[in-house]
Amino acid sequence: MNHFDIIKSFHNETEWKKITNSDKAKNFFMLNRTMAIMYPLQAQGFNHIKMDPVSAVNWWRSWIIAKHETTPGFIYTQTGKKKKEAKKEIPEEVTNFIREKWEVSTREIEDLKEFYPKEFQKYCESVKEMLS
Repeated sequence: MNHFDIIKSFHNETEWKKITNSDKAKNFFMLNRTMAIMYPLQAQGFNHIKMDPVSAVNWWRSWIIAKHETTPGFIYTQTGKKKKEAKKEIPEEVTNFIREKWEVSTREIEDLKEFYPKEFQKYCESVKEMLS
């Protein structure tokens, strides 16, 4: 049983009775971490080393029942995935020109693309215009 199963059972009395104390203790850390999304002060209070994890899980259940009518939406938040930008290909004549003019290696050009993408793209566009 994972911590999401425990959270889903907060509002279902029959499911809650099926959860053992050992399941509560095993899942306390992740459950506390999940609850810290919305209630960081309360979660921090449970981080004491001598805290009984079973009592803390029972408290979280009573807290969520008092505050929410159903399983709260913040439980299922997703981490933001960074959108990948479409990389514009730089023509070979531009990279050859840069390599010869500035006496840099292909590796250094790749580093410029990675660490300064906007500036390097602008520079490459100006070189492309100059070459054409």
